[in-house]
Amino acid sequence: MISAEPAAQLESPKPYIPTAQNIFDIVLRRELCKTMLKHYVAFVSAIMVIVSVNNIPFGASLVQNLGLAQSKGHGGFASFSGDPCRLVIGVNRTRPRAYDDLTNLVAKTGGKTVSKVSVEGQAIAMVVDVPLDNLSFLWNEAQAAGLARYMEPNMVFKAQFVPNDPYYSNQWALPKIQADWAWNKTTGNSSIIVAVIDTGIDYNHPDLKNNYVPLGYDWVNNDNDPLDDNGHGTHVSGIIGAELNNTVGIAGIAQVSIMAEKALNSTGWGFETDLANAIFDAVLEGARILSNSWGGDFDSSLIHDAVQYAYENGVLVLAAAGNSNANSKVYPAAYDEVVAVAATNQLDNKAAFSDWGSWIAVSAPGVNVYSTMPTYHVALNDVGYSTNYGYMSGTSVACPQAAGVAALIWSRFPNATRNWVRGQLSFTADDLGDLGFDVIYGSGRVNARKAVEQGPLQHDMFLFRYDMPRLVQPGDLVPLSVAVLNFGSSSESNVNVSLLVDGSVVDSAVVDYLAGDSFADVTLFWNPMESRTYNVTLYVLPVASETIISDNVISVTVNAHFLVTLNPSRGPVGTGVTVTGVEFTPNGLVSLTFNDMFLGYAATDEFGDFTFTFNVPFSTAETWVVKAYDANVFADANFTVVDVTPLNVQVDVGAIHFRGEIVTFHVYTAFNGNAVNATVTSVLLYKPDGSNETLTAQSVAQGLSKISYMLPSDAQTGSYALVITAGYSANTVQSNGTAFKSFLVSPTFSGWNALLISVNESVGAIRTDLGLVNVRLDALNATLTHIEGESVTLNSSLGTIRSDLDTIGFKVTAINGTTATIETVVGTINGTVTSIRDEKATILIQGIGQVESDVSSLKAARETWTIPLYVILASALVAAAASLLSVWMLRRKKSDAQEQAQPKSPEVQ
Repeated sequence: MISAEPAAQLESPKPYIPTAQNIFDIVLRRELCKTMLKHYVAFVSAIMVIVSVNNIPFGASLVQNLGLAQSKGHGGFASFSGDPCRLVIGVNRTRPRAYDDLTNLVAKTGGKTVSKVSVEGQAIAMVVDVPLDNLSFLWNEAQAAGLARYMEPNMVFKAQFVPNDPYYSNQWALPKIQADWAWNKTTGNSSIIVAVIDTGIDYNHPDLKNNYVPLGYDWVNNDNDPLDDNGHGTHVSGIIGAELNNTVGIAGIAQVSIMAEKALNSTGWGFETDLANAIFDAVLEGARILSNSWGGDFDSSLIHDAVQYAYENGVLVLAAAGNSNANSKVYPAAYDEVVAVAATNQLDNKAAFSDWGSWIAVSAPGVNVYSTMPTYHVALNDVGYSTNYGYMSGTSVACPQAAGVAALIWSRFPNATRNWVRGQLSFTADDLGDLGFDVIYGSGRVNARKAVEQGPLQHDMFLFRYDMPRLVQPGDLVPLSVAVLNFGSSSESNVNVSLLVDGSVVDSAVVDYLAGDSFADVTLFWNPMESRTYNVTLYVLPVASETIISDNVISVTVNAHFLVTLNPSRGPVGTGVTVTGVEFTPNGLVSLTFNDMFLGYAATDEFGDFTFTFNVPFSTAETWVVKAYDANVFADANFTVVDVTPLNVQVDVGAIHFRGEIVTFHVYTAFNGNAVNATVTSVLLYKPDGSNETLTAQSVAQGLSKISYMLPSDAQTGSYALVITAGYSANTVQSNGTAFKSFLVSPTFSGWNALLISVNESVGAIRTDLGLVNVRLDALNATLTHIEGESVTLNSSLGTIRSDLDTIGFKVTAINGTTATIETVVGTINGTVTSIRDEKATILIQGIGQVESDVSSLKAARETWTIPLYVILASALVAAAASLLSVWMLRRKKSDAQEQAQPKSPEVQ
């Protein structure tokens, strides 16, 4: 019940306190005393209300608030003052002789002690009969003397209803929502029709056939036979309305009429047109409750139209919240007209898969729920589900739990409006998680017992949803979204919604007109400036009556700065993270979220410290906030999700190399196609004998590193392998890559057509059939072995190498007499100058060949040539003589030839 306070007390409101039925947690037939109940059946209810409103001991409220101490005829129950009342008095066990003194005090009132409750010889309580007009005297005297701890009616308890269904023991959810207690009030009414919009129903199932009504349709196959070919719809139907107490199978929550609208096919999928048609048809066929264990993240205008049609016709629509463990809206559950149902487990914690958000209305059991399955083969049997009966988990099975409780409410209060039932479902839920409404459980986990026992509510207004950040910074303008539900049949005008912080109004709004059986959304704002915890209260207050008719209290912490650390604080999706928190509320529970997605709870020790581990859920590469909070404090820390797309590492190196060569490796690194300055973290060169050597890379440009390695002259020959590991880290990137490259070291150039094409600082670039190699010339021990024209042949420790004069740097550096000194990159050689003409010398190199070389670079060339003149003249004379001799010989041969050709004359006789 909701307390009614005068407007003058708005600045210091009293919080809502649950009724005594909640406190005692029992189902009972109350009996304060038989005489009083005979004359005034509402007596105990009135007492309960006032106890809950004033939050004072029951006995005191009994005496002080009902006027039982007044004289006869002056209000209250004084007209029955002579009748005795049976009470239970709690004996103060710390006071010696308290029981005896209470016995004497009861006798003074004209009453008597009926019995005693004792443990190990010590009195705990006593049952007494006392005249009504002496109750005030008894209570005041007992309290003044410190003899009594409490005084209350001797209540009568009723045996809990236990069905005879053989699988009832498998249905942990029913005792959890106290359906077994609710059945003492009502088991349901067949006039209430619940439409299950799903995959159909096995209407011949022995646990369903008696509660099934053939009003639905098969929109998948376009016929009047909504037979289930998947199994999901039958399971949902059994949770709501399996036959109770029939010695068969399980027990359904409500004994109401079940109709099936088949809009999902055998695989569990359905078109929005079929689902919308199912909703329209269910409403037309008289369904008062629609259970929808399906949904998606697409906001369909057609589905919304169908939902609004149901709402306008007074139908209560419930839907599963979704199974992605995400703070993302699922439709139709997220529509304002729909009761969104989240899932809880056996410990009343959030089911790991259940979606969450400000649009959640209530929660219900949704883990390992046992229910009916088709008696024939269906699609779900192929993936491990049983026939006849079986377990399922999901918000799909939480939704029918709430639908079943709603059906019990309407059965118990058949004249209630749809919004009244909706308010009752939320108002009587067991509050879980944060105080009041929260984004995980909504108003709480449904409670069937309280839903059918408590009611009707005192007023027709109810704050059925509100959304406010629990963790804010000083100076933030904090929005609070409120939905006000009018579940009465008459309209309301000038409805004031107020936001109070620590008892003071900080913002308010007026809803000018709120029709019966409708709701309105209101947004209020608050600007906290201090770092501390605040008590935030919401009120609905019709201005005309100046009476608070609904209130909710939540605790909001503003930047309390309690310490939370993450280890690690950076990593990819799936990283295991340990959260360490200190100085939270001791021996409590801390809620943890990642990017506002619920992770779970952590229990604090006696110092308020805790640890919690989780794996980073799927999210984009950026920095996210991990929040930890309880009812009093909160803290947060940042975790950076990094992109771990592999780094592209490429190595460029020739396929064959030789002893004495300097091998150059070029390493290229790129991330997502872009060259990046990655760090080469490891370079290992594996040799033919299995040993390895660590090399060092040097960055030379964006995305390019270079590794140089000198192969010794006695290097192992065979296959070498280079393994390079590189990493790149920047902002939200943490990328690693590895490259592998093999090459061959050959003992000789022989057969590879080696050609020395350039020399740079004693390093020769040698082209072979398999590629270019760089070799230190001093390691080759190369010597010049042959010259022919401009071509040169070198002999080296690795074999024969071809080149040309320019490449080996052939240069005459001195001429001394006929001896020329010649420098090359492979060493100094000497030759004999045989002629000099136009600053070009012809030089004969013994055993190698003759070459003509430019000697113009020599200083004072003609003067420094020390070739004697007689040598030159002698050479000229010899050449001239040789020439004359050659001419004479030629002429002589010609003359001889002519003589031989002349004919001879005959002889005279």
